[in-house]
Amino acid sequence: MLSIIFYYFGYILKNKNILIKILNDYKILFVILLLWIIGIKYNWIELAIRKYTNGAFSIITAICGSIIVIKISQLISIYLKPIGNILSWYGKNSMYILMIHYIELGLVNYNVIIKNPTNSTIMKFSISILKLIFVTLATLFINGVRMCVHNIKMLKNKKIKEEKNEI
Repeated sequence: MLSIIFYYFGYILKNKNILIKILNDYKILFVILLLWIIGIKYNWIELAIRKYTNGAFSIITAICGSIIVIKISQLISIYLKPIGNILSWYGKNSMYILMIHYIELGLVNYNVIIKNPTNSTIMKFSISILKLIFVTLATLFINGVRMCVHNIKMLKNKKIKEEKNEI
């Protein structure tokens, strides 16, 4: 239920054009960045585990973090276009990635690997990179299948239209 506050806040920011003003005013962005850093330092942001012991401070910290992430995304899309394109692809496919990641977590017990004190940091990092590669390739595969199905439907619809035109 608390997420409704974020939707409403986003709705207000967008419809009143407040977000555009905030994103273009570096003084306000600096204050928002400071609030976000303070919130993180004092653990005011506990939304991921749905624990709101700090009440309004948790909400303010999360909103400030969202605004900073939006600004960073904006800067990446302007100044680092190739990275922006990659991140955009991941964003567009986030539901597929989530689905594949969920299946993968059910198949592989990473806690055994990660919590094992004899495993090196390099090994743990390598596993993270392999997970990223696996999820990316699986998402590409799903997208490929989705595109093939879409193209088959388009061809079928085109053939039906051509047959109707012949009649």
